[in-house]
Amino acid sequence: MTQQSERQARWLVVASSHSDVSPPLRELALLPVPPSREHRSRENPRIPINHIAADRPNAVNASDVSLTKSQVGQVVSGSNFREDVNSNGSINAADLALVKANAGTSLP
Repeated sequence: MTQQSERQARWLVVASSHSDVSPPLRELALLPVPPSREHRSRENPRIPINHIAADRPNAVNASDVSLTKSQVGQVVSGSNFREDVNSNGSINAADLALVKANAGTSLP
């Protein structure tokens, strides 16, 4: 047998993927949706936010204002993420304004 006749003798049998004879979805009968009982979802868990002041976690003071002010314009990292008060990924004037607005207050 020659090399050319060996190539011609090989057959590959596969299932056809182009002869789907099932009916289109638009032609299938609609099934009724059973009514479901309405319910209230669970309340979101309350997570305490203690990252404003590192020295006293529940009080915002002048050191927090100066610390945030010193980090304005810096890239948020593992060492200064506490100053990104609004958690938008950057330490900017909005964070400083939030800290100043909350100076003298504490978390419950």
